[in-house]
Amino acid sequence: MSEAGDPVVTLGGRLRVCLRGAGPRLLLVHGLTASGAVWDRVSERLEGRFTLVIPDLLGRGTSDAAPRARFRLAEEVGRLEDVARAHVPGPFVLVGHSQGAALALALAARTTRCRGLCLVDPVTPWTKRPLVLELLRSGPVRASLAPLLSCVRWPLTRLVLRRRVFGDPDAVDEAVVRRYAAPYRDRDRARTLLRVLADWRPGEISPHLAPRPTALVLTGERDRRAPPHLVERLADRLECPLRVVPGAGHALPEEAPDAVARAIEAVADGRWYA
Repeated sequence: MSEAGDPVVTLGGRLRVCLRGAGPRLLLVHGLTASGAVWDRVSERLEGRFTLVIPDLLGRGTSDAAPRARFRLAEEVGRLEDVARAHVPGPFVLVGHSQGAALALALAARTTRCRGLCLVDPVTPWTKRPLVLELLRSGPVRASLAPLLSCVRWPLTRLVLRRRVFGDPDAVDEAVVRRYAAPYRDRDRARTLLRVLADWRPGEISPHLAPRPTALVLTGERDRRAPPHLVERLADRLECPLRVVPGAGHALPEEAPDAVARAIEAVADGRWYA
């Protein structure tokens, strides 16, 4: 069973948080353009043992961003610290997917309460940032593109999910497309998404790559967003184990929820190398 936790008022807006289950706390962080719903299938497998704290990052899902909110790594991690203070008393396990894994790494470096990390399809410092995103640094460009993004969100989302995210394109049904695309029918949210993309800098995670022996990295064999050879390099820098899921892409929480749930349980139980 899930319930809405008290919204967290933070720098740049209000974060909505979903609480599921009962037991030791896990903080689950979604990726750059997704929402907390990406964890639904994993949560079903874990809520009998754990309390899952699942925020929608600012401007995504049901969380509301102020017009001038910023989304560089420091701002995003600061807001997650606010979530942890509000909803995660005591030690906790931190789980991140895609860009959320980068946020999780940075948050783990700023708190003594994180007792384990599970990084799923992690974006790495060596992930290439498309040059076209530099255009989005211009406010007028974002303002002109937001109405277009709202109009083409369905076919664009379907195309990206099929070609760049899921290992099996046929797994991208209309329910999946709706979950990713629906929040951006609102032009203000579409404009916020463009700001999120403009502020995204994968290299900002580099200072946080200290050895993490209590971490576990999980990646999909067919991941085209965070290629396995880069994820292997990340795991080597963190000095932690890496698990590769055969046939899967960049959407492991939805493509392979059993494998993700087992990995999270291994970290929570201190079985990183099991």
